Amino acid sequence: MTERAYVVGDLHLGAGPDDPLEDFFDDDVFARFCERIAGPETTLLLNGDIIDFAQIPPFDVPRPAYLLWPEAASLHKLEVALAAHPGFFAGLRGFVGKGGRIRFLIGNHDLDMIWPKVKWRMHAALGAPPTEQLAFDVGAHRFHGVHVEHGFRFTPENCPRDPDAFCYPGPGGELYLERVWGTDFMLQFYNDLERTHPYADNVKPMMTVAWHGLRKGWIGGRTLARLLLFLKGRLGQPGNSVVPWGGLISTYLDDPPPLTAAGAAAAFDDPAWTEAVLERAREDAGFVDELQAAVDELEPGERHVVTAPDQIEAADPRLGRAGDAATAGTLGLFREDRELRAGRDRLAAPGVTHVVFGHTHDIVDGELDGRLFNYGTWLPSLNLADAHVRAKIAASGLTQDMLKDRSLYTVVRRAVRIDADPSGYAAHVRLVSDEEP
Repeated sequence: MTERAYVVGDLHLGAGPDDPLEDFFDDDVFARFCERIAGPETTLLLNGDIIDFAQIPPFDVPRPAYLLWPEAASLHKLEVALAAHPGFFAGLRGFVGKGGRIRFLIGNHDLDMIWPKVKWRMHAALGAPPTEQLAFDVGAHRFHGVHVEHGFRFTPENCPRDPDAFCYPGPGGELYLERVWGTDFMLQFYNDLERTHPYADNVKPMMTVAWHGLRKGWIGGRTLARLLLFLKGRLGQPGNSVVPWGGLISTYLDDPPPLTAAGAAAAFDDPAWTEAVLERAREDAGFVDELQAAVDELEPGERHVVTAPDQIEAADPRLGRAGDAATAGTLGLFREDRELRAGRDRLAAPGVTHVVFGHTHDIVDGELDGRLFNYGTWLPSLNLADAHVRAKIAASGLTQDMLKDRSLYTVVRRAVRIDADPSGYAAHVRLVSDEEP
């Protein structure tokens, strides 16, 4: 019997179909997938961001400690997800019931899986299988020479200061998860945007949506202020690439200057963003007032971050040219292709023949001479870089009606299949559909 593994991830289960933040609607499809691949020879590697704890209530976080939430909150969120997705977890129970093995690899949206009580509850929800059939990994897992990793470690804005231990004492000495920049972005910007525009986090690159929304008036000054806070916060102190949350807690003796429209526009090093901010300010005086009001509501340290003269290196939000947001990943925030760089780094380790990542939601089928794979996501998505979508944008601009048109959205369900070579040579790795027998 030859061992095999399937790798899936970035499913982002939420609080159920009635919640505007829910994105996963494939419980039955996933259960059928589990049934097809189940067997004692199969390992299912759930490669991070299986449950999106940042999009399940409660959302309360302490301030100004820049911590996330304690174990009790994570456990409650898990209970919500279990109740909201009974078919999904029934599929996993059936999989282990037929002898299959499951490994949860922790991602940046489910750091909560590190808590002992959360692991115990998941173990119980899957029918209390033997320990050899259910494991939880922080970091990566190697399956017959194939390095499997979620991928948040190669994005500093999503990686805890210590990626192997990310719990810290908070109020009353209770342990809290660390609130990394990307999760704070979700809580304070992304979730609010999605409540107003439920399609928002199914469109990529998301920053292109924000740019069009700014130009057309359905993203206001308050949203821009939050966006500037998180983009500038990522810059950190001089020489750092990770958010210096500790620096934001410091006491400032002087008040920051007001944030003018010109100052907000100058924060972007991309001319398309600069012009969009200035154009909106010229046409809408209320936009400038809302921008400054939102800055005034921030804590002193946050106001200093927003009004600092640092520039944001953002990808060009216009689509259709090499090197622009069409190739900048799901958010479309940054120019560099960090996935390829990280893939080369992992492949340089002794004994590693292939690398499988998740995290970016972009499918990669055998890059780096057939050695780098990414299964993408099972979520419905509208890719603004697709040719037919670009044609619609060129004809009439990007409109909210277009973003709400579900006929433009696609679901591409992929997994990475790894077949061990019984002779000891490199495993066979390929991208497959969810209907793989």
